[in-house]
Amino acid sequence: MKRTLAKLLTIVLVVSMFAGCSGETGSSSEESKSAASVQGSESAPEQQTKPADTFFGIEPLPERTTVRIALFTGSHHGNGFIVADKKGWFDELNIDVEYVPFVNGPIMMEAMNDWDVGTTGAPGCINGMVGRDLKVLALSSADTLLQLYVREESPIWQSGKGHIEGHPDIYGTPEDWKGTTWLLPIGTTMQYTLASTLECMGLTTDDVTMVNMDATSAYNAFKAGEGDGCGIWSSVAIAARDAGYKMPADIISTGELMSTGFFANPQYLASNRDITKTVMELYLETATWGYQPENREECAQILLEHCEGEGLKTSFADCLYTYELCSQFSIEEQAQMAKTPIDDPQGIYNDMNELQYSIINIFDFFESIGNYDADARVKILGNDLIDTSLLLELEADRAVRNS
Repeated sequence: MKRTLAKLLTIVLVVSMFAGCSGETGSSSEESKSAASVQGSESAPEQQTKPADTFFGIEPLPERTTVRIALFTGSHHGNGFIVADKKGWFDELNIDVEYVPFVNGPIMMEAMNDWDVGTTGAPGCINGMVGRDLKVLALSSADTLLQLYVREESPIWQSGKGHIEGHPDIYGTPEDWKGTTWLLPIGTTMQYTLASTLECMGLTTDDVTMVNMDATSAYNAFKAGEGDGCGIWSSVAIAARDAGYKMPADIISTGELMSTGFFANPQYLASNRDITKTVMELYLETATWGYQPENREECAQILLEHCEGEGLKTSFADCLYTYELCSQFSIEEQAQMAKTPIDDPQGIYNDMNELQYSIINIFDFFESIGNYDADARVKILGNDLIDTSLLLELEADRAVRNS
């Protein structure tokens, strides 16, 4: 599990540094896109194609096309589609969108025939790859709203932080954590978060007691005095923060990356590769644009309106907090990850890259607790279900377009 986010962040910094030297960044503000259009309009060799006259310079599809999007309701990663829709960026690419909403990844995968592309968390992607040959093509935003909470009087909180070497933001000592009881949804990203936290201090989940509850029930039971802590996510975690409970650790403080993925129905991809590539480019550009400081408030407002329309209780402050906490790897950063080899921790697969690892690392955790077997791992890697070829095609296309 401990191939940490540090190396991935190093890649991000290196790519950003080179982008800065060339006058381009992963962000896509209107000013930078305008400058790119001017540059692209200058004379160039005949084999090169200048950026299209669209916000991100993406070439529109030749015919009006409808794409069905599997939308994880109320999620920050799903909001990238909605922002592109609200801003008119799908329309200018000759694309109409139909949203197919879901509340979790496994249900989304069961209904694969109803959609063409979408995003969900890594566990949902893994479920789809193992059960239905889902094609994961890129990373959507990092899922950083995975948090552990205790009461202020907890020995973990009272001990303060700085006791765990290499993880200065985790509170408490190993002795403080030993023997505690945690309320959380077992077999999910929250169990992964707790296990990662304990691993940082040389402990395992055998050193604590876990009580299986969905996130909302775990928080309600914790408020009623049960357990020493709770593992909760998204709006439930925000509610705990607003109520004054204390967060001794989260997925960020462990150094782990909990990725979410952009994926395609494999049958749709096989017959609509160019359409999928166009939608993926727009989604990744929009998501990266949305996490830039100058655009967060606008995207938070769009997320709020979406949540209200779906009957989800939230606030503008909570939506903005989500955008401030989460992040998105740009196309260039992800392409670099896809070209960076990494040793398989299990020593089986000889051609793994950093992007694939960011998902298979999470698979390995769920395999270790019995959710999957070794054959499922072979299926994912051997059949290239984490498929970075479209991402690398996109990088090459963009290099020609923007040169």
